[in-house]
Amino acid sequence: MKKLIVSMLVTLMLYTAITGCIQQTDVPPEMSAQQEEQMQTPTIAPTPTSEVTPKPLSEWERECIKRDEERTKLGETYGFPIIPRDAESYEDLIALLGKPDKEITTKDPKTPAYEEIDLFYSKYNRVFQVGIWHEYKRSAIFDTTYKYIIIDKLALGMTEKQVKKILGNPTSKSEVDQGEELFSQYWDYDNLDMRIIFWSDSKSMKNAEVGHFGVGKKYKGKTSCGIGIGSTREEVISKYCFGIYCADEIYGDSILIGDEGAGIDFRFEDEKLVNIWIGTRDDFG
Repeated sequence: MKKLIVSMLVTLMLYTAITGCIQQTDVPPEMSAQQEEQMQTPTIAPTPTSEVTPKPLSEWERECIKRDEERTKLGETYGFPIIPRDAESYEDLIALLGKPDKEITTKDPKTPAYEEIDLFYSKYNRVFQVGIWHEYKRSAIFDTTYKYIIIDKLALGMTEKQVKKILGNPTSKSEVDQGEELFSQYWDYDNLDMRIIFWSDSKSMKNAEVGHFGVGKKYKGKTSCGIGIGSTREEVISKYCFGIYCADEIYGDSILIGDEGAGIDFRFEDEKLVNIWIGTRDDFG
């Protein structure tokens, strides 16, 4: 009987040991809720980050940056403000240059939604125009200094009669030339080394006006700011504050200001002024 009891006890002990091993091997230990969530969520390998390569600047953008740097240096040298490219409103102009000496507002009855305001700054010898499109709530700044430049009392917009009263009869006149929209005719004054070009909407040159004019090396007069043939590049810059507006161009043998294809072109040889053209850029000679 004892042997039977001992045998049963040994069998029970062996069974207990075996089942304990099975439980320890097959059943994992209890996990926290965070551990269970981490096991259920698939692991995603991190994506390697790559630096975004900036888009290269165009030739025009590089040129604009270069010109802006040049204008900034000029402003610092001569003590005049720089009008940035994003300036476009009347308020922007006043904030940069202060109150003008004079304002002229022009409204065309045919286009009531648009108006122009010319602002005169004698301190800088410049005239700026703010064009306002009320319908679109937009505006833009233009340089209109060229419209008011006077040489020998001559200015853009004068009639043939007014020019003759100031300068007399020309040395010669060209044939009337027909352009895409207007007719034109050259008047040359050899004694002044001056050429005047009239525009008209008719071949007879009726109601013709001075569209542009220029003077050459032999010209003895001066502009209303005291600039004349022989003036240095520095004198021109200091008088007309080149660099004050983003439309100004200072390069090579020429300094030009203006907008929309019209302006003042000062041309140099050996750093001395030899030619001044005022009017439409395309016709600068």
